[in-house]
Amino acid sequence: MWVKAVRPAGGMLVGAFPQAHFAQVTFPLKPGEGLLLYTDGLTEARAAEGAMFGEEGLTAFLHQRTGPLGATALVEDTVALLASLAGGAGDDVALLALSVPGPEAAPEVGVAAAAHTTAAPEHLGQE
Repeated sequence: MWVKAVRPAGGMLVGAFPQAHFAQVTFPLKPGEGLLLYTDGLTEARAAEGAMFGEEGLTAFLHQRTGPLGATALVEDTVALLASLAGGAGDDVALLALSVPGPEAAPEVGVAAAAHTTAAPEHLGQE
């Protein structure tokens, strides 16, 4: 599996400014490919020694996945990864994955999507 980061220039915090300009990028997803969108709570999650998971950790995690690239499996695997990090997420995490089934999928299956959102305890008013 290969991983390609997509970082459009000019990204903006959603809801911060009424006249905000949002970056966009367009690219095709071929059968067997997927897209994982995430908030910074994922890459800012901390391992036991306190180091941030980071873009490098996320890329390594995605490279070592051996299962099919279905959207649901990708989100479930990423949620399990977050749960395994001893330092955990210090910020809320939102995940959205899209995938295009490969040729081995049933003919009636189209684009799949899965999402998961979680908030750190301090964001829920719990300490």
